[in-house]
Amino acid sequence: MFLKNFKIDTSRAREFWPRHVNTLEELPAPYRPHVAEWMEQGMPISQVIFVRQTNHWVTEKPEYVLAWMGRRLLYIQKQPLGGVAPTVIEADTIFYALYSHRLLDNRMTIGYSASNEPQTIMLHFNAATEELFYPVFELLLRNPFTQPSEARSKNQADTIVSLQEKTFKMCSYLDFVYRFDDTILAYYWDKNITPEQQKRNAKSLKRIEDTEYLAALMGRGLALEKIAENAIDVAYLFRSAVGEASVVSSAQGELSLCFPCVSGESFFVPVKPENRPEAEAFAQKFNKNVSISLAK
Repeated sequence: MFLKNFKIDTSRAREFWPRHVNTLEELPAPYRPHVAEWMEQGMPISQVIFVRQTNHWVTEKPEYVLAWMGRRLLYIQKQPLGGVAPTVIEADTIFYALYSHRLLDNRMTIGYSASNEPQTIMLHFNAATEELFYPVFELLLRNPFTQPSEARSKNQADTIVSLQEKTFKMCSYLDFVYRFDDTILAYYWDKNITPEQQKRNAKSLKRIEDTEYLAALMGRGLALEKIAENAIDVAYLFRSAVGEASVVSSAQGELSLCFPCVSGESFFVPVKPENRPEAEAFAQKFNKNVSISLAK
């Protein structure tokens, strides 16, 4: 009887979930002047999200307010010593967006240019509230992926037919890739077992853990998806921000597809030795596509 009537009180936890605000007064006072300035320019209050800091000892996930209008994003972060710091990001200055999903802990890291210097900010949010951020994602990725698209549906169906003989897992998570563009022009898929997974596999009687990777050439650039146990990571790299792709070898002889970014970072996709010809063919297709685009 006790267990039947037992309920978990989640009300306090939900107080810390990201939420829309209905009035300016619902925001802590330091944020209001910055948001009010945008509202005076025509931004509705419905385009404001308030994200509280759930754990004060986790400084990498601070309290912040997010607002958007047109092709601009306003990010206002609470400062450790008091006050707030506003940042305005123009969509055209974005190099990449990195999406991360870990159970209920989701993040989107934005790489952009400010005063000719690469900068990043990180948006953290509860997975249960991710749909609140879809308008922001569409702004960041410059793609209205929440709208129906016949081209996307057809291309995704074709990609699944092509992929399903290799992997069921990646086929199940292609929606994340198609947030970036309606069409995959070419892709490279591979999988491996990381050292951490090797240790867990040796001690576990469950199915073998592995990590799958997909590099997808799309109209807007490159989407890199990585799927592991309870973890999804997707990097969305705009075409103009990526240099020449190549297959590189580490000091230990491990192969990877390498995609250098104008931010000074490089993004890698592991390649099995037997799949090197496929990886090199993908790199050539990517480089040719980028060259044609830049020549237009």
